[in-house]
Amino acid sequence: MKKVTRPLSLLLFLWILSGSIASGQATPRGAMLRSLVLPGWGHHYVQPDSWTAGKIHLAADVSLLAAYFGYDTRSTNLERMLLTQSKHYSGAELRGRPRSFRFAVADHESLAAYNDVQLRTRNWNRILADIPENQWQWQDENSRKRFVSLINKEAAASDQLPAIISLMVVNRVFAGIGAYRRASDFTITTGMEAGNPALRMRIDF
Repeated sequence: MKKVTRPLSLLLFLWILSGSIASGQATPRGAMLRSLVLPGWGHHYVQPDSWTAGKIHLAADVSLLAAYFGYDTRSTNLERMLLTQSKHYSGAELRGRPRSFRFAVADHESLAAYNDVQLRTRNWNRILADIPENQWQWQDENSRKRFVSLINKEAAASDQLPAIISLMVVNRVFAGIGAYRRASDFTITTGMEAGNPALRMRIDF
């Protein structure tokens, strides 16, 4: 799960930071940090009995997380199928090889056919050495086409992950802003009800 290491590290940092804020009366900063960790938490922190907006942010985050792990699992499974099919039907070992080699195997029947194309198009720098680890030969065209289809499906699944992470970040930002405003409004309201003159001055100004 290297793809989510940095986002999870950031969430852990924010969780620790939010936990360091003293409990008691809800503060805007505390509400915002909590919503950055878990959308909806900041709204609940401010008003446990009335946090409908927070529930919406929380539901969105749960849905996005489910989608992320669903696509990530699909991508991982397709990657395993790619490695297995390539080894079984063409003899090529893709594990640890660059993506350029994977595409070369997908687009050409064999190493000889690939190098022939590079020679005819004068792409000298793309020619692969005729050594055992670079050898492949597809058993038939259908096997190669199935491999190409797997590559496209794996790429489609992997391409969804950055977009989902971006949506999760956006959801947290909006949740944090909403929670911050809710806490600010709640603090002002409760301060006025308690007769706090400082808050009255702030509003009058």
